[in-house]
Amino acid sequence: MLLFNTETGFPVCLLFDNGYLTNLRTGTAGGVAAKYLAGQKINQVSIIGSGSQGRFQLNALSRIKSFSKVRVWEIPPENVEQYILKICSP
Repeated sequence: MLLFNTETGFPVCLLFDNGYLTNLRTGTAGGVAAKYLAGQKINQVSIIGSGSQGRFQLNALSRIKSFSKVRVWEIPPENVEQYILKICSP
């Protein structure tokens, strides 16, 4: 990620965050979209993909909506176990 000087437009910093800020931004955007587009009450959430985006999306959504069930779909399905371990660990 590049940071630029707002007056000169020149780059002042290069951040190597391994995609963290992109994941955070995308997850937050998904949460904001759900806040305004989902119904008032939801019972379950479906996540397609068990990578970092799936974790950030669920995290953002859980801060905006209440739900009791999460369904996760992934190829290969064995990756879902790792997803569960990552979202359930402190």
